[in-house]
Amino acid sequence: MSISEYRPFPDKLDHLNFEPSMLSWSLSDGFIILDNSKRELIELNSLGEILFSTGLGRDTFRYGDLIWIGSIPDGVNVVDRLENKI
Repeated sequence: MSISEYRPFPDKLDHLNFEPSMLSWSLSDGFIILDNSKRELIELNSLGEILFSTGLGRDTFRYGDLIWIGSIPDGVNVVDRLENKI
């Protein structure tokens, strides 16, 4: 196994106190990242830009107890422990 591409997390994640706890590849050649402690979901695109789940900014939408994130043909699928799907 070898590393084909290295993409470090941007420093802005540290400034936002964002602690990645789950990571999934997105269909747009980026990553979907979940911070379980803050219950926030972001996308890190291929240019290193951070896109928040609502597109409106930080702390505008929080999820419940998320246990899985991933890309599906229709977009992003997020599974909540109690509701089973968001």
